Amino acid sequence: MHSRCATDSRNRQHSEQNDQLERKSVSTTSILALCASRSIYTTSSKMLENQSRYVDVLKS
Repeated sequence: MHSRCATDSRNRQHSEQNDQLERKSVSTTSILALCASRSIYTTSSKMLENQSRYVDVLKS
């Protein structure tokens, strides 16, 4: 009886650990996605900046 209780709690802890791991991987994935979109955004804004500079050069 007692040992079964112990294994139950151990199993519960294990599943909780798995849940935490899954959550961690999900958050890591979303962070990576955020970083990727941010880098895309920064590169495109830089390109736009360069384009506007180029246009300014053409105008002058």
